[in-house]
Amino acid sequence: MADNDKLQNAVNKGAAELLPPSRDSIRAGVFASRQVKKKVVKFFGCTIEIRQPQLADILQARQEGEKDGVIGILIDHAYVPGTDQKLFEDTDKAALLQLPFGQDFVDVSSALEELTNVNFPKSAETSSKTQGST
Repeated sequence: MADNDKLQNAVNKGAAELLPPSRDSIRAGVFASRQVKKKVVKFFGCTIEIRQPQLADILQARQEGEKDGVIGILIDHAYVPGTDQKLFEDTDKAALLQLPFGQDFVDVSSALEELTNVNFPKSAETSSKTQGST
C-alpha cells in the first residue's frame, strides 16, 4: 500500500509540474518581498552606502530631468553605511548642486548602474536620442 501512495504522489507531483502556473502563484512571486541591493562607495573622501531605488524612484528621476533626478536619487538613496539613517535631506539639494562634478559623482552613478542595470549619463554630451527618443 505504501508503494501505491508513493506512486500516486509522484503522479500528482508530475501532473502539477505539467500545468501552467496560476495567476495567483505568478503574482505571489512578483510581489514577494525582495532584498534591496546595497553598494558602498567613496564620496568626497567619505564612505557612503547607496541603496537600490524602486521603479517609482527611477521614473520620477527621469521625469524631473537629469540634474534634479540624480540629486533626488542621491538624497533618497544615500545612507550612513550599515544603518537606516539617510545621509542627505531635501534641504541639502542646493549644497549638493554646488559640489564639483568629478570621479565622486561618477562612482555614485556607477553604483546606481550596478544596482539597477540602468545607464545614467556621465556627461553633458549625451544626445537627445539617448534621453528619450526611440
